[in-house]
Amino acid sequence: MITERGRPRDPSLEQKVFDAALAVYRTKGWSGFTLDAVARGAGVGREALYRRWASKADLLGDAVQAHSPVLAPLDSGSTRDDLTALVRHFLASYRDPFGVVGLRMVLDAQEVPDLAKRFRTMVDGQRLRHVQAVVRRGIQRGDLAPGLSVRAVVEVLTGATLTHVLFGGGARLSAAAEERWVTELVTMLTARA
Repeated sequence: MITERGRPRDPSLEQKVFDAALAVYRTKGWSGFTLDAVARGAGVGREALYRRWASKADLLGDAVQAHSPVLAPLDSGSTRDDLTALVRHFLASYRDPFGVVGLRMVLDAQEVPDLAKRFRTMVDGQRLRHVQAVVRRGIQRGDLAPGLSVRAVVEVLTGATLTHVLFGGGARLSAAAEERWVTELVTMLTARA
């Protein structure tokens, strides 16, 4: 989280710092993620970072949020179409070159309280509310099996897409095979209704 200390925000400086922060964390993990390493990577003085971020967890959180794909609210009128859009969004997010940063954060947050707090704030944000709204509407419309919890459906969507990216055979599937997989996942969720 950017603090109120220091100079006014400089978007070009922030972008350089965010890019460097993601690169350092991606390659070195939490133990190698220091404000000094980020400053070197961004080509800025470390004082510029210390003035703007209260902690390295805040810097990493801001960098991840700035880089994360935006998920606009979905309500096409079709639960299947909205779930399909969500699955595609998750696949793109996990396949992003910095998708590994999010995975590292999940693991490191188990051991680092400051990072866990920052990660929880990010996970419980607007993006999650958009996803929950799609699932909630699907349950209310009867498009998803009655009795399913919103949380369980969200975990199936995110877990299945992550597993698909991590263990789906390594090489990316053809566009047609990928679409079949997406359709299969959405059908599995909606066919029980």
